[in-house]
Amino acid sequence: MDQYTLKCRLKKGANTILVKCCQNEQKEQWTVEWEFQLRVCDAAGTAIIASNP
Repeated sequence: MDQYTLKCRLKKGANTILVKCCQNEQKEQWTVEWEFQLRVCDAAGTAIIASNP
C-alpha cells in the first residue's frame, strides 16, 4: 500500500479520478491476478472519508 503517491489538488465538491491500468502480453498466473486500491488523503497522509450529499 502507498508504494506510489501523487500530489494533486481537488476542487471543492465532486471530483472525477481516472485510473489507467496497463498490462503487457505475459500469460503467467501471477500477471493476471489484478488488485487495485486507491486512497485519497490529506497532506498529512490521513484518509479523506467520502460523504454522500
